[in-house]
Amino acid sequence: MLRFLALFLIAPMPIFSAENDHLSQRVEAFLQPRLQIADTTAPDDSKVAAILARPDPGTFFLRYAFGLKQHAKRLLAEEQRTRLMAVLDEHTPGHSRWHDERNTLRCKWTEQMWLHAAASEADARAHRQQLGEWMRLRMIWTEQEHLAQYRFARAVWSVLMPEQQAKLIAGEWKEFAKQDTGHTRGDATAKIIIRALGKPDDQAAFDAALAAWSAQRTPLHAAVEEAENTERRIVFAMDLNSEAMAHAANLKANAAYSALYTAEADAVRRIVQAAYRDPAARCAKAATTAWAEAPKRFAPGAGELIQFIGKP
Repeated sequence: MLRFLALFLIAPMPIFSAENDHLSQRVEAFLQPRLQIADTTAPDDSKVAAILARPDPGTFFLRYAFGLKQHAKRLLAEEQRTRLMAVLDEHTPGHSRWHDERNTLRCKWTEQMWLHAAASEADARAHRQQLGEWMRLRMIWTEQEHLAQYRFARAVWSVLMPEQQAKLIAGEWKEFAKQDTGHTRGDATAKIIIRALGKPDDQAAFDAALAAWSAQRTPLHAAVEEAENTERRIVFAMDLNSEAMAHAANLKANAAYSALYTAEADAVRRIVQAAYRDPAARCAKAATTAWAEAPKRFAPGAGELIQFIGKP
């Protein structure tokens, strides 16, 4: 039943042409052999509250996977070091593949963002539907990536003895892991547009449209920041969390992320249409550059997916 529900949830949405619909279906078919089914049991709200009442650990749990490897002789018994290496060998290739595939879909989405930005009024709706479809696929891959990361983290946790687990959760091992909470997701819309298209033809129109977007962006960004930090803190608390808790938190973070960057894509179109004369050629070049990033940066883990997307 869970597999049926998962397949139903990722069923393709209608998009604007048979060609693009075929591509979307092929991309989803590509995922099916590796589709992971999450535990969707209702999370224990009392445990979630207990986790969020703790001090912020200041980093991701998986930072400790690689920190433990680096400091293994100091922290782990020989048998634990052997088990940790087995866990890393098992999970790291998949970890890299999900990362590269998700970013490949980001490149495809960004390509579509630029095509949408330059589209005529007659074509804009169809491009917007396609933009939404690529975001939906991105979020499916993000969900799968985070599920794989949680299972990776759980396997690392199982290597540790109870007293070691307690030290990690209490923050006594912070020196052994990179203290980093990831992207800050600052407001870079103006830089993104100017870097891709050059200076606007109408600076006043650019500034006005950008100011309107910045005001709209503020609550959307706050929602992403809160949801992503909540997910990170829940996943860190391996002594109290569950896969269902982590998965539910990821779905909320994905929804907030999708809302922010879909709104940003709409804002990019408004800004481009207001401030650039005849932007089609420049946007087409930006779209080509966006997709070219995939084979340049993500081929090691996503070569097969890139080939799938690139097929006629």
